[in-house]
Amino acid sequence: IIQLKMNSFGDQYTALKARVIKTLCEAMSPDKPLSTQYGGMAGLSLFGPKTVDAFILPLAKGNWEKWEKALESQGYNNSADFERRFEIQQCQHALLNALGIFMRNVSLKEQAERLRADAFVDVFGEKLIPLQATFDDEGAMTDGAGSSDSLMSLGYSSCIL
Repeated sequence: IIQLKMNSFGDQYTALKARVIKTLCEAMSPDKPLSTQYGGMAGLSLFGPKTVDAFILPLAKGNWEKWEKALESQGYNNSADFERRFEIQQCQHALLNALGIFMRNVSLKEQAERLRADAFVDVFGEKLIPLQATFDDEGAMTDGAGSSDSLMSLGYSSCIL
């Protein structure tokens, strides 16, 4: 819906994109409910790798560590515990999706400049492997199946506004 509205009204309202991004950033505040944080991350991801870089990457490591700690201390005593676990896992999924959008759409050089690889590997470990883009013999980025066209079919390029 966000992408549809941005495409429909973005030309008429020049500040719309900035206002939407600001609202989504506010939604990611740690004092907001997890479902709201999820919506902020998912929405910001639609704006592409530069937006993920600017607004999600700086919070990624801290949020993931906080969520992992919460999952470790979370019990299984009642439905509220299960609901909280589910919300945390959904936030983690949204964060991994955002990281994937960034990592699949920027060069390895840009990744090296923007990510502290050691810190990210320590926190995310093997979860980063499927997020990495792969390259064919000519150095063109592919989706890992050997087809650079497949990134288009997965919708990654269409996320960029």
